Amino acid sequence: MSATLSSNLLALGLGGLLSLALTLGALWLRRQLRRRALGARMRRASRGERDAAAMLRGMGYSIDAAQAPGQLLLEVDGRPERFDVRADLLVSRGGSRRVVETKTGDRAPRLSTASTRRQVLEYLHAFEVEAALLVDASRGSVREIRLPRAGAGPRRGLLLGLLLGLALGLALGLALGLALGRG
Repeated sequence: MSATLSSNLLALGLGGLLSLALTLGALWLRRQLRRRALGARMRRASRGERDAAAMLRGMGYSIDAAQAPGQLLLEVDGRPERFDVRADLLVSRGGSRRVVETKTGDRAPRLSTASTRRQVLEYLHAFEVEAALLVDASRGSVREIRLPRAGAGPRRGLLLGLLLGLALGLALGLALGLALGRG
């Protein structure tokens, strides 16, 4: 084997080892950065939950449970299936219970964020409460979310208006008939 070929093979082998070392180093660094970001997110969430509990106590709520376990029952292909869920807090005030979801950051606390909206809906069903509280720990705000009552909405108002109009018309007709009948 010639010296040039040997040195080329050695250079190629060293280049391959360097490439492998750089790739492994990049993967290790990426994993470390992800762990650090996840740790920071978890610390921020934990701090947000503590801040939310303090904020809600200040609003007169009592904290019934933190990291409250619940179950969501769904029927899948005709068979009931249970799914475990965990809410940040369960609180009560004036005999009424609320499930609490705490969010931090810019997007997560908004109901326009699909994952937040789905989570709140899931909690409303799983914990069978009349309302959920969405706490934006970053901004210090609390929003109450309820499912509309069955029959609520424009149709119900229209029906009620028609019934009241009919009752008023009958009452006026009866009064006019009585007045004409006496005269």
